[in-house]
This record gives sequence, structure tokens and C-alpha cells, in this order.
Amino acid sequence: MAKMDDTVLQLMQMSDSHHKSTEAALRRMEMQLGHILQKLDYFGGNMEVNPSEECQAIITRSDKVLDERKIERKEERQLLLRDAKRIQITASTDGWCYDE
Repeated sequence: MAKMDDTVLQLMQMSDSHHKSTEAALRRMEMQLGHILQKLDYFGGNMEVNPSEECQAIITRSDKVLDERKIERKEERQLLLRDAKRIQITASTDGWCYDE
């Protein structure tokens, strides 16, 4: 009976040790993700959709004319995705929040 108790105790200690190391790894990942998001905001935090008064047409080097409405929708979609990622990160972490 004592041998079985020792085995259960060892299993519990191993489980506790694994749980603590997993929590530490998760905290490190959250911090790294926070740093990455800060860097992304630094480079792309001031993205704004071009007002139509300022840009009537876009012509590439190969003389291809791009549709402005498609470009605006793409920029808006990028902004929405960035905001959705922030909300998702805020909701999925416990005690850690990343906001502007």
C-alpha cells in the first residue's frame, strides 16, 4: 500500500511540475505576442483609408489602372482584422490585456 501511495505522490508531483512549466511558457508567449503587436502598431497603427477626394486613380508602372473601391475595401478589411485580433487576444488571456 505504501508503494502505491509513493507512486501516486510522484505522479502528482510530476503533474504539478508540468502544469507550472506550461503556465510559465504561456506567460512567455503572451509577452512575446504583446511585443509583436506593439511593433506592428508602430509600423501600421496609423493606417487610414484614403478619402476619395485625394486619390482619383492609381496607375501602376505597367499602366494598369487599379479600382480604388477595391483598395479601400482591402484597407478597411485589414483594419477590421487587426481590431478583431486585439479583441480576441484581450478575451483569451487571463489578467493580461493589450489595448491602444
